[in-house]
Order: sequence, then structure tokens, then C-alpha cells
Amino acid sequence: MTALQRLVAGVMVIATLGACTHAPSLATTLDAARTALWRGDLIQAQALADKAVALTKTVPGSVDGWTAVLLRTEVQLARLDLASAEPVLAAAVPAGASFDGIRSRQLYLVARALVTRGRLAEALEKLEAAAPLAPASDPLQMDIGVLTGQVRLRLGRWDEAEAGLRESLARAEGAGDRYRQALVLNNLGLARRIRNRWDEALPFFEGVLALDDLERFTVYGAALTNAGMCYSRLGQFDRAIPMQQRSVAKYAKSAVRGDYERALGELGNTYVLQGDQENGRRFLQQALDVATDAKIPADAALWAGNLASEYLEIGDWDRADALNARALEIRSAGHAGSVVHNTLNAARIAEGRSRSEQADQLYRAALAHGGQESDVLWEAHAGLASVAAASGKSEEANAEYKAALDVIDRTRSELVKTDYKLSFLTQLIHFYESYVDLLVQTGQADRALEVA
Repeated sequence: MTALQRLVAGVMVIATLGACTHAPSLATTLDAARTALWRGDLIQAQALADKAVALTKTVPGSVDGWTAVLLRTEVQLARLDLASAEPVLAAAVPAGASFDGIRSRQLYLVARALVTRGRLAEALEKLEAAAPLAPASDPLQMDIGVLTGQVRLRLGRWDEAEAGLRESLARAEGAGDRYRQALVLNNLGLARRIRNRWDEALPFFEGVLALDDLERFTVYGAALTNAGMCYSRLGQFDRAIPMQQRSVAKYAKSAVRGDYERALGELGNTYVLQGDQENGRRFLQQALDVATDAKIPADAALWAGNLASEYLEIGDWDRADALNARALEIRSAGHAGSVVHNTLNAARIAEGRSRSEQADQLYRAALAHGGQESDVLWEAHAGLASVAAASGKSEEANAEYKAALDVIDRTRSELVKTDYKLSFLTQLIHFYESYVDLLVQTGQADRALEVA
């Protein structure tokens, strides 16, 4: 080989090494795609997942090929693009123990899709099948545990959900996995929030917010929304609103429409509770629009119902009735949650239109189906009291006011901090005013003073 040939060969080797050094590896691309997904940057996550699939195109049926394809499918699920995800979710995974981890992740993603469709019992079956297949050290075990906890919470299986989430939290802490630790803490808070245990839920959400290195991830935004929601239900609006505004601003920049519409809607609810109806209606309408565009029927029904409740406050019965009917239609078509709050709205609309008998029946229906939801119970009793008082049935009204007050006092006694108890009561001022008026009208001045 001549000197010139040796020189050319050397240059070619250097060029090849340089190309290898700068070419993205599959592992690096997958990690970058996951990080983008956790940040809520779904466009970037999709582009990186596509790149990972391209890197494995020479061996598409390999473990690496399936890993890349399933990550792309996970991004599609986050974008609520179920149609694109479906072929991979239904595809047959190759036989053999080396593909058990792939089989497990596919089952996990199938469960994710089922949860999105509201088919919770089927999702739980898939998750229970997925768990034994994933290696014990695989972070997928924590993902399965978190989603299993979420599903059990939505099915009302509180103790099982709590135990499973606690196990996932121990795994995350043991592995030093702060992201999944935050996911579990958020769900442990939700276990209390969805049962109206606002003060018990707060420490879990605040635990997520203490992990400030996660601020760029969507789980942090979820904790802001949830903590703000708890503070607002406890009447601490000076804490709630700044948190929820941060959450809305965070999600406005991402493509995660579900988290964005929930942040908008909960901020709207907080403004309503504060007494700022104009801002409340504005954010609730935005939440309804985003949920409708994103085809999330359960949330669209929720925000339509909340908007209906707001138009009730200003006596716009027609608009309230139209929105409440829309919420009921969405729920009926998609089996999207309980209609008990819509029944309360319908009762208030009937009362506002002076249809006392219909209002009485609807309030009693809400009471019968309210379960342990304290807000439903006391509002239904208060509604029955208002209808009875308007009909001149003072004894019946007094009994219903007392029943409502019992629910309120029980809820207050369960709150941990004194300032939470006091701020909770400030939200109920209209109820107390109505009760005091009745007591004064019926000559019970001492009792009126005590209630006041």
C-alpha cells in the first residue's frame, strides 16, 4: 500500500469513527423521547419516537424494534390518537421469554387505552396480566402499579388502591426514581381528594411540589392543579389561584389537552367559589371547548354541568337548562360518570321556575343517589329546605336545614387544621343566611343567633 493509499484509508477510518460518534444511539433517542413525553412536549416526543423506530427498521421484529414501536404508541395514546395506536395494541408479540417484557408493556398500553375509553374493569384485567411478565427491576412495574392504583380508585376500591400505591412508592424511593415517586404521591393525594378529604390530600400534592427539579414535567403541573383545588375547596383562595394560574400557563404550552382543560376548569371553579363569577364562567367555557375538541366526553360533561350551575346563579334558567341537558346527553352517550350533580342542577332550575313539586322530587333523587358526597348531601337538603320554606312548610324546612347543617358540621369536624375549618365555612354563607332568615320568621330568635 502506497503512502497516499495509507493516508486515504486513515482519513476514511477517522471519518467513519466521527460518523459513529455523532450518530444518535437507540438508547439515547428513546430516553429523549420519554423525557419529551413526561414534559408534555408531545410533538417532539412523536418526532423522537419516529426516529427510534427508524433506527430499528432493519430488525423491526426485534426486542429493540418493539420497544421503539411501543414508545411511539404510548405517545399516540397521550395525544388521544387511539386510532393510530390500535394496530400495535392488537398486534401479536413474538413468542419466547425474551419478549415477556414487551408483552407486559403492550398489555399496560392496552389498559391505558381502555381507561381512556372508560372501560375500567377490562383495564384492570390487563394490568393484572401485565404485572407478572415485567422484570422486578423494570420501571414498568411502577408504571403498572400507578395505573392499577388509578383504576382501583375510580372503581371505589380504596384500600386495595392505597396498598398498591404505597408499594409503588416504596419501589420508586428505593430506586431513587423521583419522577415515578411524584406520580405515586399525586395518586395518593387523589385517593383523598376524590373523597372530598381536601386537607388530607394536600400533603401528598405538596410533596410533589417539593421535588422542584421536576417542575418542567406534567406531573408537577398536575400537582399544582390538585393542590390549588384543595386550597380552593377549603376557602384559601390566596393560595389556590396562583398555583392554578401556574398550572394553566404550564399546560397551555404543551400538547396534553386533557391536563390543560382540567387545569382551566378547576381554575374556573376556584373563581366561582371565590365569588368571581365572570372569570369563573370564562375559564369553564374554555375548559368545555378544549375538552369537546379533544373528544374527552366525561370532562366535557363536567364543565357543561358546572357552567349550567353558574348560569343558575344569575337566574338564566334557559341557558342553564340547555347546558345541563348537554351535559346529560354527553354522559348518557358515553356512560361518562354520575349524573347526580346534573340532577341537582335540574332541581334548582325547576325551583327557579317555581315548579316546586318537580324541584322537590329532583332534590330527593339527588339525595338518594348522592352516596357519601358531602357537597351533594348538604346541597340537596338545603334545596329541600328552600322549597319547603317557599311553600310555607316551616317545620319541614327547619328539619331539612338541620339535616344539611349536620352534614356540614360532620365535614368540618373531619378537617385537620382550624384555619381550614374556618375557611370552609365561609363558602357556606348563603346557606346560613337562608337558615337564619327562616328561624327569625318562625320566631326562633335564640336559635337564629346561635346559627349566625
